[in-house]
Amino acid sequence: MSRATGSNYKSDLIIAAVVVAAVWSAGIFLNLFEVCYDILHSNEQWQLDEALLALLSFSLVAFWFSFRRWQEAIKESEKSLKSEVETLRYQDIANNMRVGLHVYQLEDLDDDSSLRLIDNNPASSEFTGFDISLLIGKTIDEAFPDIRSSGLPHQYAEVVRTGTPFTIDEVEYGDERVERSTFAVQAFALPEQCVGVLFENTTERSRTTKALQKSETMHEVAQEVAQLGHWELDLTNNNLFWSNENYYIFGVEPGEVNTYETFLERVHPDDLDFVNSAYTTSVESRTEYDIEHRLLMLDGTVKWVQEKCQTEYEDGIAVRSVGTVQDITKRKLVELEMIASRDRFSSIVEMAADAIVSINQHQEIILFNRAAEMMFGYTEADLLGKHVDQLIPEKFKEGHSRGVEAFKKENSNIMIHRRSSGIFGLRKSGEEFPVEISISKVVVEDDTIMTVMIRDLSDQVKAQAEQRKLLMAISEAGEAILITDRNAVIEYVNPAFCQITGYQPDEVLGRTPSMLKSHAQDPSFYKELWETITAGEVWHGTLIDRRKDGSFYPALMNVAPIHDESGEITHFVSLQQDMTEHEKLEAQFMQAQKMEAIGTLVGGIAHDFNNMLAALQGNVYLAKRKIDEPAVVADKLEKVEKLSVRAADMVHQLLTFARKDMVELRSIHLNAFIKEGLKLACSAIPENIRVSKSVTEQSMLIKGDATQLQQVVMNLLNNARDAVADSENPCITASLELYGATQEFQQKYPELKGDQLAHLSVQDSGCGIPSDLIDKVVEPFFTTKGVGKGTGLGLAMVYGAVQTHGGVLEIDSEAGQGTTMHIYLPLLQEQRSEEREVEEEAVAGSGQMVLLVDDDEVILETVAEVLRSLGYLVVEAANGVAALDYYRDHQDEIAILLSDMVMPEMGGVELIQQVRKLNSDIPVILMTGYDFSGRSEEVDQFDNFELLNKPVAIQELSQLMHTMMASK
Repeated sequence: MSRATGSNYKSDLIIAAVVVAAVWSAGIFLNLFEVCYDILHSNEQWQLDEALLALLSFSLVAFWFSFRRWQEAIKESEKSLKSEVETLRYQDIANNMRVGLHVYQLEDLDDDSSLRLIDNNPASSEFTGFDISLLIGKTIDEAFPDIRSSGLPHQYAEVVRTGTPFTIDEVEYGDERVERSTFAVQAFALPEQCVGVLFENTTERSRTTKALQKSETMHEVAQEVAQLGHWELDLTNNNLFWSNENYYIFGVEPGEVNTYETFLERVHPDDLDFVNSAYTTSVESRTEYDIEHRLLMLDGTVKWVQEKCQTEYEDGIAVRSVGTVQDITKRKLVELEMIASRDRFSSIVEMAADAIVSINQHQEIILFNRAAEMMFGYTEADLLGKHVDQLIPEKFKEGHSRGVEAFKKENSNIMIHRRSSGIFGLRKSGEEFPVEISISKVVVEDDTIMTVMIRDLSDQVKAQAEQRKLLMAISEAGEAILITDRNAVIEYVNPAFCQITGYQPDEVLGRTPSMLKSHAQDPSFYKELWETITAGEVWHGTLIDRRKDGSFYPALMNVAPIHDESGEITHFVSLQQDMTEHEKLEAQFMQAQKMEAIGTLVGGIAHDFNNMLAALQGNVYLAKRKIDEPAVVADKLEKVEKLSVRAADMVHQLLTFARKDMVELRSIHLNAFIKEGLKLACSAIPENIRVSKSVTEQSMLIKGDATQLQQVVMNLLNNARDAVADSENPCITASLELYGATQEFQQKYPELKGDQLAHLSVQDSGCGIPSDLIDKVVEPFFTTKGVGKGTGLGLAMVYGAVQTHGGVLEIDSEAGQGTTMHIYLPLLQEQRSEEREVEEEAVAGSGQMVLLVDDDEVILETVAEVLRSLGYLVVEAANGVAALDYYRDHQDEIAILLSDMVMPEMGGVELIQQVRKLNSDIPVILMTGYDFSGRSEEVDQFDNFELLNKPVAIQELSQLMHTMMASK
């Protein structure tokens, strides 16, 4: 090392001082010795000993001090020599160090800029690139102009002031002489306010370190991204090292001590034996360890990992295994899903209903699924590697080959051929069959794979043929067929519907069947219909519908719901039959029955009328004879009145029975009706036959047609009469009672509504009906009577009428034991009759003017006199013209109009029409002796109007007049 000029060379001065002291001590000793010698030779003997002792003591003291000085000088010289040797040794070390060394002296402790460079070693020049010794004696800022920005001058001064060393791993410096580089700096304190600075140019090492750190970081990041960890197992001490990523993969906190056993604890229990066996085998057999297995995490989740390792051996003994572990959970799940997907695809292919056949570019079969085996009759083994031509009829092979080649060249990857393309397959049996195919292609390793999905259309073709037949049947059916959606919107009607209703399809599609309503049925009828079909049941019944032209027609209709595969209702289908002609035939049939019954009644009715006429004549004769006895006359006249009422009832019943009406269901009090019906029917039964009648007093209201019910009673009693004709004790029992339906009865006849029914039975003591004929007696034209004694229509009519009324007919009979006919009819829930109740007493008037019109003079006078007796002011007119003339002049005075129906010049209907033009509010009562039921539409147009049949009971007439005038 070099020194600064004017330095204090302390070691040289010490050596010089030691030499001078040694010489000085030796001279003193010689002088003392000479003095002592002279004294000893000049003095006396006693003096000699004392002097000699004193001299000797002095010499010893002097010698001791000289010796001590000499000894210290020697020590200082040795110390200096030693320090010089050490200095030379340290200088040699510093000169040969591969790090730079600068020595700075802080001249002013309070001023960092007073740091002055006083020494350096050769390496410092090498690191900086120029001779640093040229800077000796310069301040730090002079020597290194840009160093202050690094903060080092201040830090060096702090080392001098505090004695605390410091180290900086990286500090950058550069100026005009020094290329900017990275240095590592270490500073330490030296004596005399000096600081030593060791430094090293670490630019390359820093770059290498950074590159290494970057590489390690990238490696760690790569391991983290790839979820790849590494591990090392020391087999000599069972110490297992894991990388950070390993800890993350295994879900373990970094730093935990691991062994092979702790690793196994984290392996999924189901894979434990497999993993342990695989590793042990790889170690023993010196083969690579490469497996995939599962880990069971602490939270219960499962990870998939792939492990690889190699084992190192020394002297044939395994000492260390080094390996990697990678989290492959995502990949494995995808792989497992792909396997599952492939399995599903294979299952789908195998279980597909359509045949699936794949061929390569040479048209050789490489896939043939189970459906294809069933469709063509071949097994997969029969056809793999064979040309697909085996599945194609001869006449289609050439076209097929051209089509395949063309498809291979097309850009499209899918081609579909429907049945219309005329594609056929060929079974192993040689049968050709129609198919629908779709072809897709994909290129795999330069091989064009084509997959064909084939659907056998044989059943479809047959079904389409059946469907065409069904559609033709629906189209050609004589019944109207209507299909709606679940909201009753019409989607289809057949031609018969159009023919019956007069509507065209485009006029009804999108509308609802309510367009056909005639309002002949009340809303409850349609509500019940809708509730039935929406509940999934079939509704059947009769109704009156309206055509497009406004005319009405009777229809027999069935409505059924249509369900889908899940059982949900999607549509409704209605089958409707126009019953117009049927009802005409039925009316003719019923009329024939009526005429047959009337023919039977004629004799009995004539007998009854003769009896009544005889009674009338007798009572009139007696009244004349007793004219002066008012009480007797009144009694006879009362009997005449009763006989006339009885005769009128008989005529009314006979007219009702004989009329040709449409079926009209009205509320009827069955008790009273059956009583009267039995009276009429019994007129045809000979007096030798005992007839018992029993009608319950419990009120029973039904909805029925009076004509049909009367004929039912008539036919049952006529059949009973014929059955007991040859009986020794002929007896007929007719009864009407309330019947409580049992559960067994309701299960037998579920169509009957309610558990309370009207039960009408007719029992005879006749010959009975054989059991094998009971089911046939209700068939039309079936009869057990002799030729000319019956048409075979009686019970058929009874059965049909009972069905119309929603009831059931049961026949209880045994040969030789008689027969009982049971009829069960449903009751109305609301016990309300449409018949008028008539008070027993006549209702008096209070002077109201009545315009009475009748062409029969006797009736006109009689009725006028009766009305006057009741307090009315009566104006009589013999015909409609006279009545209309009077009404024009006195319409404000007339309170009510009573008129006959049939009159010359102007009848009652025309009179009412003219009167209504003048006054629409006046009450009108028409009276007729004819059956006017067939012309009811002529008078239905009138309001505040009533129609009465002659003879009219005074009580009924007066009550009706009072009611109508009161409501005006």
